Amino acid sequence: ARIELGMKRFLEQGGFHAFTTTFEDLHGLKQLPGLAVQRLMQQGYGFAGEGDWKTAALLRIMKVMSTGLQGGTSFMEDYTYHFDNGNDLVLGSH
Repeated sequence: ARIELGMKRFLEQGGFHAFTTTFEDLHGLKQLPGLAVQRLMQQGYGFAGEGDWKTAALLRIMKVMSTGLQGGTSFMEDYTYHFDNGNDLVLGSH
């Protein structure tokens, strides 16, 4: 809860409507703030992983455009794994 409140305060004070995180640099956090991110997206903030600011901005735009409509928009990270002995592959996408 403290992480979420701190993130929301930072976003509000900066006038930001979208943000990103990255697993490569937690900057003092013990783990990615997954639950906080989900709750902030529920409140209308745009988000994307790995510093993908374009997707975060697009999600915010989609949230604004869909205001008042049933359903919603959110960020999802898709991964497809191909396990083949000696030829393992991962296809990731935002």
